[in-house]
Amino acid sequence: MTKSIAETAAILAERLDIPTPKGDSSPEFRLSFARTLRIRSLKEQLLRQATKGLLRPRYPDGGYLPEGGEITESSHVDIAEAQSALLANGEKFVDEVKVPASSSALTQSVEKVEMTESPQTENWKLKVQAEATRRWIALVRGGASPTKLSIRDDLVRWCADEKIKTKTGIAVSAENLYKFALRPWKPPNCH
Repeated sequence: MTKSIAETAAILAERLDIPTPKGDSSPEFRLSFARTLRIRSLKEQLLRQATKGLLRPRYPDGGYLPEGGEITESSHVDIAEAQSALLANGEKFVDEVKVPASSSALTQSVEKVEMTESPQTENWKLKVQAEATRRWIALVRGGASPTKLSIRDDLVRWCADEKIKTKTGIAVSAENLYKFALRPWKPPNCH
């Protein structure tokens, strides 16, 4: 799902995992106010990420803006990609998911994976890239040094578990997953 950078910052601010500030008002109000104050910071982070090419701005219909195009807070971004970029930047969100039992020993060493919103798309490559980002961040935080090849087989199993198929309806193979989804994907820089 794509929204403007300004709207995305507001949506993601509501998901931030931050401590409740102290005060006289209700805890819900104080937390909501603290999250609202973070919108500007998130918006600036997203603009920087898009300017550096770490987050691809889009048109409202979902197509990518051409490189070198002007990026403003009204430029659209994919919410899941934006959350992944912010995770890589050190932000924390309240949603968490357990690592599936079918994962390799390396992946199982990580107990929790920060969760991003699953892309609302039929594009299997984007779904795989979002899951790869989730797993990559979790592995790095767990002390591992993942590579695209080291996560490939886990992602193939994940595709089978989630019943993700290619555009032509074929089960995703390790070769196709690497060639079409992982090779063009840039892992988050979270070292």
